[in-house]
Amino acid sequence: STPDGKGKLLLLHKRPNKIRVEETVNNNTKTTIFNGSEGVIINGADTNRLTGQTLEEIKFNADFDGYFFCYREKAHDLTYEGEISDGRNKFFKIICVQPTGDSTDIFLDSKSYLLEKTIKRKNGKIRETRMAKYKKIDGIPFPYRLTVTENGVSTTQTVKNIRLNVEVSDNLFIIK
Repeated sequence: STPDGKGKLLLLHKRPNKIRVEETVNNNTKTTIFNGSEGVIINGADTNRLTGQTLEEIKFNADFDGYFFCYREKAHDLTYEGEISDGRNKFFKIICVQPTGDSTDIFLDSKSYLLEKTIKRKNGKIRETRMAKYKKIDGIPFPYRLTVTENGVSTTQTVKNIRLNVEVSDNLFIIK
């Protein structure tokens, strides 16, 4: 749900580094495709190639393994900042600086080690993402509620279904 209304989000990941995102709000669908090297946004009859920071962001999102796995190969500079508390819970704080210069504060719950929150700084903007309601799929915990706040506007995503190791056609990642 967003300030503009409720919608639906379909997110498909395929290794290596492919992603397709279909966002439908108020019967308007926007599709973002990244095939491992290039990306586009299709919005109605308009198709726009992704470049610069926008391309780097979708490339990062296509990496299903995230900040930590193979961080050296990805050239992520990770710094452990220590254990902090919000008064109720304790978190491990790690700062990740990507090769693009983007910086993300990562907060892991000190008991479960689950990702609780990220604060990403990019081009002078700050985007906070909170993860909650974790459920295990094939033994792997996934958040089923994400709340993203940017420029004072919050969007909540409630996950209905996660399926792993499902055959996904390469045709869904073809860029025309």
